[in-house]
Amino acid sequence: NNDGEFGGTFSDIFSIKRDTQPPSVPVISNQPLKTNDKSPQWSWQAISDAVKYHVILTKDDSDTVIYDSSDLSVNSYTHDNNLSDGVYEFKVASIDDFGNESDFGKQTLTIDSEPPSKPIITEPTTPTNNKKPTWTWDNNSDVAKYGIVFNGGSELMIHTTSFTPTEELNDGEYLFKIRSYDD
Repeated sequence: NNDGEFGGTFSDIFSIKRDTQPPSVPVISNQPLKTNDKSPQWSWQAISDAVKYHVILTKDDSDTVIYDSSDLSVNSYTHDNNLSDGVYEFKVASIDDFGNESDFGKQTLTIDSEPPSKPIITEPTTPTNNKKPTWTWDNNSDVAKYGIVFNGGSELMIHTTSFTPTEELNDGEYLFKIRSYDD
């Protein structure tokens, strides 16, 4: 007896799952901080409970949003078009089945595709009787090192703005050339 009330049959059992914990923050793989590649690829560790990723790419201290999507299903990103020179911030967050989003993993990258300027050389006086002449050149703030080739030898990397042979030179003609490298 159910006190004059008649209830029908219960429905099938339905359950819900509740999860408020965001997945782990993606760790961006080892990427250089500066590159001349105008189409760099960012990748990050796959997060086991992530079903998609939220990726944001901004230029020049977050002023210009280049890309923003929360529907990326792979753990890497390469922009469709070549990027211009400048400073970029890449951010990625993981999103699970419940829509929980992690904090962003972040990385800053500078793209510098312009080679440094050619050094302006101050040659030693020629002809000379100096057995150890010195070549000097201007200092350029965009230069990290210089590659010099002396008399057909191998390229020697140096960080100074002058070169003097280590050995005394014999009589004859000697050739010198230099180029700049940036970071």
